Amino acid sequence: MNNGFLWTILALAVITWLTRALPFFLMSRSKKKINFSQGRLQILGPALLLSTTVVVLTGEIRDLISNAASLWPYLISVIAVILVTRWKNNIGLSVLAGLISYGLCLLI
Repeated sequence: MNNGFLWTILALAVITWLTRALPFFLMSRSKKKINFSQGRLQILGPALLLSTTVVVLTGEIRDLISNAASLWPYLISVIAVILVTRWKNNIGLSVLAGLISYGLCLLI
């Protein structure tokens, strides 16, 4: 097996572990105390929303640069997510609003 391939697998394993462990490490060092009675995943809500948005948009960046007209559905859905998050402070409702606005933009 290629030595570079093994290093790549090792690097991906370390990066994956860090992305999962870092939020818990940062929250344990924070002065703000979290109530874990509502579940450990509650502290990851905003981070999961942002990371999902980044992953979805990253795959489309190449197409967006070549065709600026296709940028509007993404911008409108991200704005919808931000507005609903500010308004209701509910991550699930924000994701739903983003999905609906994106779908409606594609239909138009």
